[in-house]
Formats: sequence, structure tokens, C-alpha cells
Amino acid sequence: MKFALYHGMDITFGGRPLECWVPAQFTASWEAYTEMYCWAQNTYWVPIEQDIPVDIAEREYRQISYYQWVPFFLLIQAFLYYIPCLMWRLMSDKSGIRLNDIVQMATEKENIEPDYRIRTIESLSRHIESALRYQHTATSRTQYTLHRVFKCFNMRYYESYVTGMYLATKIMYVGNILTNLVLVNKFLETDDYSIYGLGVLRDLLFGRTWMESGNFPRVTLCDFEVRVLGNNQRHSVQCVLVINIFNIYDPGEKIFILIWLWFSLLFVASTLDMLYWFSISMFHRDRFRFVLRHLELTSDPDKPELFRKEKRKQVEHFLRTYLKVDGVLVLRMIALHAGVMFCTEITDALWKRYLSQHPENLIDEDSSLLTFAR
Repeated sequence: MKFALYHGMDITFGGRPLECWVPAQFTASWEAYTEMYCWAQNTYWVPIEQDIPVDIAEREYRQISYYQWVPFFLLIQAFLYYIPCLMWRLMSDKSGIRLNDIVQMATEKENIEPDYRIRTIESLSRHIESALRYQHTATSRTQYTLHRVFKCFNMRYYESYVTGMYLATKIMYVGNILTNLVLVNKFLETDDYSIYGLGVLRDLLFGRTWMESGNFPRVTLCDFEVRVLGNNQRHSVQCVLVINIFNIYDPGEKIFILIWLWFSLLFVASTLDMLYWFSISMFHRDRFRFVLRHLELTSDPDKPELFRKEKRKQVEHFLRTYLKVDGVLVLRMIALHAGVMFCTEITDALWKRYLSQHPENLIDEDSSLLTFAR
């Protein structure tokens, strides 16, 4: 998209986007006027084997109006793709959980050194604990009457605020792609195709070029009138759309079909990714399994099931009262970007902090019974 945007801008504003074959009596200034007028006023396409319609309305119906707007259209598409990212950056840190900074610290290359890695884990576990405690404290001790009456003002303090914002961003990306696919159809005015990309692909597969379909033509016609001695004289000239002549293989059509194929691929990938994150974030069972699996990696490797049986209720309490929904999302992000082992060490550090704050939940090793505070 960047290549198409830069090239379109260069031709549109840095060169001659349209050149016309004018009558011999036209001077250089007349030719320049004709080309500027036709570029601004739009051109129309008629197959070379057909006669030019006499009816002016028929010519206007055949007009092609999107060429001069291609760079701006691509710029709008690029901006639309930035909106979900912008919303995420503006809203995700409101709860106190600076997820981007956490991931950045977790992925620092210096973490390969043992001492530096220990300090990073300690800092991250302390920050995550403070942020999660801040969420709980802010929710339970809201002093402002407005916040007590209108609960929506407290959304950033909810235990699932960051998770909700992340899932909302996923939805925005999918909706953004669908919007762009619809905009491509509307922008190119492809009435012949209910779905633009599939129609153009069918044309390309069956060898139907622009000379037959009229999509992205290189040669068009332009009508304009000039006053000569008080009379209006109408001229019809043949023009070449330079923006569509990168080479001889209909590149304009291929650029947009590549964009459409890229959007389609992104739609499938983004939809699957959205469904995946919804499935692992919405259900408590998946969050519990994730935390338990990482805690098991820190237990005795010879007795992995011992941890599961003895501490299941304790892990449940750890998940519901300490980590909660956003805490698990933070751990998933660390696992995704920094690796499973680093996430396991962070989980273990948070687990130890939890145990130090809840000594009543410690295991009695002699009896192997869980003393769980109810």
C-alpha cells in the first residue's frame, strides 16, 4: 500500500498524470489547458471498436472519476488502519497496567544475563502486583458521587478493562477490513461486480482485459467546450492516463487486486485471531488452565500431578482474587512475546508474592491437605 501511495502521489503531484492527443492547431498552452481540464473534469471510456455516443448523457454515464483520487483514497485507507492501534494506545494504559512497557521490558535482550533477568522479573512482578491492586482499590473505594452513580466512569478500574479493550481492538481491526473492502467497491464504481476482487480475478483468469471490461483503462476520451467569437465549440480528445501505465500489464488493476487480496487474507487471519483471543479470554476454564500449566512448570518435575491435586483450590483463589482477568492477559502477552519460560518465571514470582500475603493458604506437607481460607 505504501508503494502504491507513494507512486500515485509522485505521478499525480510530481509529473503529468494525464496526456492528451490534441488537434494540430492547439498551441502548447492550449494543450496544457486541455490536459489539466480533463484531469480535473474526469474522462470516459468507449471501446475502440465502438462509435463515440452522440448523447452527452451517455458519455457522462461512462465517466471514470476515481483516478485523480487514488492517492487520497490510499491515504484514507492507511489512516483507517491506524485508528484501532491509536485507540488501543490511548485507552489501554488508563487502568495503570502499562502493557506495552511490560512487554518491552520482558523482551529486552539484556534479560539473557541471569542477574539482569532476576532484576527484570522482580520489577515486572512488583509493577503487575501494584497495578492489579490499584484496580481493586480504585473500584472498591470510589469517592466521587458521579462515579458511584454512573458506573461507566469506573470502567478503567474493572478487573477486565484491559482485556475488554484488547478484544474491542480485535473487533475494530476486523470491522476495519470489511469497511475497506466495501470502500474499494464503492470507490471504483464496479457495478459489474458484486464482489470487486472476485470479479477482477475472473476477468484476469479468462483473459478479459481492460479493452473489454473498461476497468482501469489506459486510454480514455475527454470532452470540453471553448468560446470562440462568442460561440461554444466542443472538442473531443483522446487521453492517456499515465497513472495506470507503470508497465504494459495493466498494473493499476493489479495493484488494486493485490490490495483486495491482502485485505481478504487479513480478514481471514484477523477473524481467526479474534475468535482465538475471545475463546481464551472469555472463559474462566481456559484462564485457569493457563495459570496452572505455568505453575506446574515450576513444581517438582517428577511429581507434576501432585501440584494439580494439592493446590487446585489455592490456584483458583490466586486466579480469582490476585491475577484476575487482566493479570492473565498480561501473562499471555509476556508468553507470546518473551517466551514460555520467561512467563513461567514471572508467574512463579507473582505466585510467591501471593503466598507471602496469604500465609493461611500454605500447604501442610505432612498431611498434604490444603488449609484454604473460606
